[in-house]
Amino acid sequence: MLTEEPDESGAYSKPSIWTWIKKTAENNVERKTIFKRVYGIESTPEEFNGLAKSAINKYRNELYEKRNSIAHGRANVTMLLSDYCTAEIFVIETIRTMGQQCMDKLKVSL
Repeated sequence: MLTEEPDESGAYSKPSIWTWIKKTAENNVERKTIFKRVYGIESTPEEFNGLAKSAINKYRNELYEKRNSIAHGRANVTMLLSDYCTAEIFVIETIRTMGQQCMDKLKVSL
């Protein structure tokens, strides 16, 4: 069972589900699959900047690679301020998309 009741103090003793599935959630594709299969949540916005779904996925993957280059010190990443702002808007839209699905499908309020 993945859920547990808190003890008298309100604390939980079991690790979060992400701790249990850490190895299977180490990259972007695997996390998307978990959200879709386990929770029925699509983690990519249906619409963004007038792009088709395949173009949105390509854009997301490009951002993910840039993020990894920065986070892991693989390479310098050059971005225009306008590109950075677009990336920020994309992240916010992704969070909004997932949040709305949590409310609609799982009846969870964020």
